[in-house]
Amino acid sequence: MKSIVVFFIFFSSNVFAMYGDLLPVELAPKHACHISLHDGLSTCSGTIVSKNKIKTASHCIRDQKVSQVKIACPNGQTFKAKKLVLHPEYYNVPNKMLADVAIIEFDGHFNSVIPSWRIL
Repeated sequence: MKSIVVFFIFFSSNVFAMYGDLLPVELAPKHACHISLHDGLSTCSGTIVSKNKIKTASHCIRDQKVSQVKIACPNGQTFKAKKLVLHPEYYNVPNKMLADVAIIEFDGHFNSVIPSWRIL
């Protein structure tokens, strides 16, 4: 019997983006932004999903105050958070990764084109 071994290789356009390392904001895609937490002491990333909302992980903002959260995008825009919305089941599921998604509503409007999905 023959064995088939399959290797999956993932390429990144930037080595900083591998294995969860931070990607400098100027190298991030136009729809990905940095979220400054704890008044700049830590960061997470997020994806713009509408003109004034960004999707991120619940674990990033779970203990945050709205006043401590700021957003910086590669197009130079910065925003202050207006509302933090964790997944409604985040604290109720045994494995928090099953509900590790959140939305941040921010002031102002993201004014770059949000890339559309395309099938390769």
